[in-house]
Amino acid sequence: VSTQSTGNQPRADMCKATSKSHADPSPATVFLSDLLAAYGITAACFGLLNMLWPLEPSDQWSGARSVSLRILLGYHLCHQLFAAGLFHSWNQGHGHVTTVDDVTTATTKAATTEGTVLVDKPLDPTSKPLFKPDRGLLQRPRIAWPTVALALASVGGLCWCLWEAEMGMMHPGVALMASTGLTFVAFTPMHDAVHNAICPRDKWANTWVGYVASLPFFGIFPVFRTIHLMHHRHCNDHDGSPDGTSLDPDHWAGDGPKWQLPLRWATVFLYYQVYVRRMAMWESRQGIRGKASSTSLQLMVQVPVVLAVSWWCAPCAFMVLLGSLVIGGPDLIVGVVSP
Repeated sequence: VSTQSTGNQPRADMCKATSKSHADPSPATVFLSDLLAAYGITAACFGLLNMLWPLEPSDQWSGARSVSLRILLGYHLCHQLFAAGLFHSWNQGHGHVTTVDDVTTATTKAATTEGTVLVDKPLDPTSKPLFKPDRGLLQRPRIAWPTVALALASVGGLCWCLWEAEMGMMHPGVALMASTGLTFVAFTPMHDAVHNAICPRDKWANTWVGYVASLPFFGIFPVFRTIHLMHHRHCNDHDGSPDGTSLDPDHWAGDGPKWQLPLRWATVFLYYQVYVRRMAMWESRQGIRGKASSTSLQLMVQVPVVLAVSWWCAPCAFMVLLGSLVIGGPDLIVGVVSP
């Protein structure tokens, strides 16, 4: 948080003057409201799809469609139980947050009082000749075509696997393993698009590739961009939030005992949804709090809509897609890349 002044008033004081007291909702309120919202959005999508594209009588409750519907409803239930459990543990361990200016105040204090870490023997670049590579190797390409090709190939391969599984031409287990690997591959161009590394001179091209690469992740590129930049803003923070948890959204994936890590890796995307909602409660900076609120609302609506549409159109492919995203993809992305 910046402590620079605007006129005669520091930014932290301005944030504090405009903030309002805020009490955390109870875990039960979070669980019931979000679960009803998820089920309500799903039912509304089913009603609209039934008017636009009615199911054939023989396909209404086939085996795959019946099983996948239970998976869909169970996913929303488990997700909201997961979120309510996190809210309960935060409230039990640290009490309610009474004001939303705590983050600004605490971070400003830390920034003004924290000393400089000194190294006993700092590196001296003049002590030995430096390696001078070819300047041409250091120039960024106008468009990183290999990364663009990676995005198109991974998403195209995933669509092919889902189609083959839905048509019964590929075993669902084989499709799940292949889709998991392709989901892992698609994460790289999506990540590079966040940092405008695919086309440094054209933000629109980065955004386009980011949206394509985020299709295995329900097309949440703007959401991931917000969350990932918050990760860089608060990288390796441990307990900077008012409730004593980390301000780094990726801290969840590496915290806790080792036996929990695979479970944390598999639930990191679920944690993102809880994180942005929590951030909207205690972040005092108006711009970031507004961004967190809109991001949380987008996730609350977009995920049920995508799940409902995919289930209606292709129930078998829906199970493969959800499995590759919830079970396999995060384990590979976090477990392989992060260490």
